[in-house]
Amino acid sequence: MKRILLIGANSSIARSYKDCLTEVEVICTSRDGQLGVKLDLLDVKTIPEQLLTHVFDVAIVFAGMTNIQECEQHPEMAQRINCNSLLVLRSALKIKRWILLSTNLVFSGKQPKTLHNNEHAPFNQYGLSKANMERSFLAKAPHQVAIVRITKVVTPSFTLFKNWLAKIRQGEVISAFDDMTLSPIGVTDVAKFLHQLTLTFKSGIHQLSGKGDDSYFHVINCLAEKEGLDRKHIMAASKTVTSPEFTSLHVSEKENELGFSPPDFHQVFSSCELNLGKGGECV
Repeated sequence: MKRILLIGANSSIARSYKDCLTEVEVICTSRDGQLGVKLDLLDVKTIPEQLLTHVFDVAIVFAGMTNIQECEQHPEMAQRINCNSLLVLRSALKIKRWILLSTNLVFSGKQPKTLHNNEHAPFNQYGLSKANMERSFLAKAPHQVAIVRITKVVTPSFTLFKNWLAKIRQGEVISAFDDMTLSPIGVTDVAKFLHQLTLTFKSGIHQLSGKGDDSYFHVINCLAEKEGLDRKHIMAASKTVTSPEFTSLHVSEKENELGFSPPDFHQVFSSCELNLGKGGECV
């Protein structure tokens, strides 16, 4: 029976991934210890004995500092959590293979569908910390490491479009960025891919992305039209923060072989576990 170490059990992707697991032994960690063994990536000087004594077939890392603004304000902390502490764990623990989540923000976003082997050009401090993690892990025993870069993951807590549709139904005017794009993927599809990668490990870099780049303005217009709502209540707005022009990544045959195909945003939202329309909730 495989033994899996799941680092960061609190995340939405981690919970969905864990639901996919069968006939494996799973040891989870969380920062507060409420979901498994207590492990704080801000302080890995003392590693729980339970983690040191086991040999793990796969360690998969969901924990990280992902808030863009916090990473900009505290770049050293982002580097420690997203890179340095993981390297400490790699040296201390008995792990046969690693699966690590990364981001499209390791690139500049100046072109769509960025290739796997393009040089890093981090867009911000979050992207920089993840780029450093990628380089560090792949520099030593790369056959033991799988990096999974992901774009915007739509989860049950992603209520932006649901709230917009509710306001449009009430006759309110909403503003959506027409110069900020997303390339969404569903949390369930990500979890299924990671599960398959756990079972059929393939080292190297993998990329999970939507089919293309669509503005928030375009997406809400399409969803409103599908719901039969009056689109005159939707106003175009310019973004107030810096963001990449493009967020999509190139998805190759090796991702297809593990069961992932790039969805368009219609597929992502229509495959929600809860209805996006009246009485439902956007996931």
